[in-house]
Amino acid sequence: NIKNIDALVLLTETQKKQVSKQFGDYNNAYVIPNATRTEQLFEGEKDYNLISIVGRYHSDKIMDEAIKAFNIVKESYPNAKLQLFGSGPEEAALRQLVSELGLDNSVSINSFTTELTEVYGKSLFTVLTSKYEGFGLVVLESMYQKTPVISYNVSFGPGDIIDHNVNGVLVFDNSVEQLAKEMKRLLANPQMAISMGIEAHQKVLDNYTYEQYVNKWDDLIKSLDSNAIENE
Repeated sequence: NIKNIDALVLLTETQKKQVSKQFGDYNNAYVIPNATRTEQLFEGEKDYNLISIVGRYHSDKIMDEAIKAFNIVKESYPNAKLQLFGSGPEEAALRQLVSELGLDNSVSINSFTTELTEVYGKSLFTVLTSKYEGFGLVVLESMYQKTPVISYNVSFGPGDIIDHNVNGVLVFDNSVEQLAKEMKRLLANPQMAISMGIEAHQKVLDNYTYEQYVNKWDDLIKSLDSNAIENE
């Protein structure tokens, strides 16, 4: 029905391109990405050994691959720590994997928390290993706290938000081995991660604040109203 509607609003440019390719371009598809809160900013010190993951404990998030990648990382960086925060049906399986790999002293699986400012802010970087995303709000939340994200390059969101090696890292082949390699790279170069985090924070301020989000919706609705009046 895309040719019969005034506007189709999508979260990413990639989605817009795919819709146009599959259903036709009727010049009525718009992109308004999600926004993240920008009230609280972590002011403490980063832990250069700390990696965090926030999300649902679900098979679609394949967090087991992040744990397996960390197991490789641990061989070179024995002081590294991985903490997960969330809830979901895969929690027991993730705990079992941690135990099987002998990572109980370096990997913690925690319940969902609302204290995400410190979780993101204290971490050197965060990790996203989803099969797919609708957008990936956790990416914005981490970036705002000056913490870059290492993410699988999945549809949709991470590739639209993260500028590879500028304000985060994209793992293009979505493999445990490549993820481990990128994790080790940032652990070996914490100042690189810090610099990426500063760039990430600025990108959020430039593109993903609530004020910008509201203004984009306001502009769209006003433009549709104007077009309706002209066509009367």
